[in-house]
Amino acid sequence: MPALAAALAVGLLVAGAALALTDAQVARGATVFEQSCATCHGPNGNDGFATPLKGTGTLVRFASTRELYDYTSATMPLAAEGSLTERQYLDVVAWLLAERGHATGAAELSLATLDDTPLHAGAMTTPTAATSPVATATAAPAPADMPTATPAPQGWPTTCVDLNDIVEAHLGNDDNVGIYQRVFGDGAEQGCQNDHRDDVRGVFGWAFGQPAPSADAGAQELAWPTDCVDLNDIVENHLGNHGNVGIYQRTFGDQAEAACRNDHREDVRGVFGWAFGVATSSAV
Repeated sequence: MPALAAALAVGLLVAGAALALTDAQVARGATVFEQSCATCHGPNGNDGFATPLKGTGTLVRFASTRELYDYTSATMPLAAEGSLTERQYLDVVAWLLAERGHATGAAELSLATLDDTPLHAGAMTTPTAATSPVATATAAPAPADMPTATPAPQGWPTTCVDLNDIVEAHLGNDDNVGIYQRVFGDGAEQGCQNDHRDDVRGVFGWAFGQPAPSADAGAQELAWPTDCVDLNDIVENHLGNHGNVGIYQRTFGDQAEAACRNDHREDVRGVFGWAFGVATSSAV
C-alpha cells in the first residue's frame, strides 16, 4: 500500500466521540496489513520505503477517517488498487487507528461510522498548539505559518527546491517542506543544489550519459528517489494522480525503469543539468 501520504501531527481525541472499532476488527486489520501493506510500509507501518503511517507528522493530507478510507479503498494496494473487500479496507483502517492511539470499543468501524470516528488521536505523540489541531469530520484550517509544498507545473519538479519539498512531503517530513526557502530566502535554490548535488548525480546520471555511482549516493538516507520510476511515483502521488502511481511497473514489468527513462529523459535534463555542469533547458 504505497502511499497513505504524510501527516498532520497527531491531534487530540475529540471528547465524547464514538470509538467505532473493536479488538476483533483490529486483529483482522493487522492480518490485512501484513498481507497487503507491509511490503511497502514495513511491518510496523513506519519502517518501509513508502510513506510512514504512524508517529509524529503522519497522515497530514487526511482531515478525517472517511477521507483516509476513501483514499485507501480507491488507490491501495499498489498495483492492485481497489482489490480488497469493503470489510478488509475498514479493518485495516481500524488497525491503523488503534496503532495511532485510539481505544477500542463495542462496535466495529463501518461506512456509517467513519464520519463519527476522529482520525487524529493524542496517544501516540505529544500534541503542540502549532501542529495538533483537534480533528473533526471537517478539516480545520492549517496555521498560516505551516509550510506547504506547491505542486510542480506539468507534473515534474522544476528545481532542486521543488524536488526536495515534494519528497519531504512524501516521506512525512513536513517540518522540512520549505526549509530552504525559510533558511536561505533568495538563495534557497543554490543552498538546495549545494546540499543535493551528489544525490542528483547518484540517481540521474543516466539522463546525461553518465553512470550513476549508486542509487541514493548522497548523504540523506532514503530522502531522494533512487530512479526514474521512484521519482514518477512520488510526484504523481503528490499531485493526486493516484491512478498513475505504479503505472510503469504495471504496464512494462521488468522494463519499467527503461520505459520511464525514455519518457522523461528530457524532463530530467531540463531540471537537473546543474548537477552535471550542463546548462538546463526550460524547466519541464
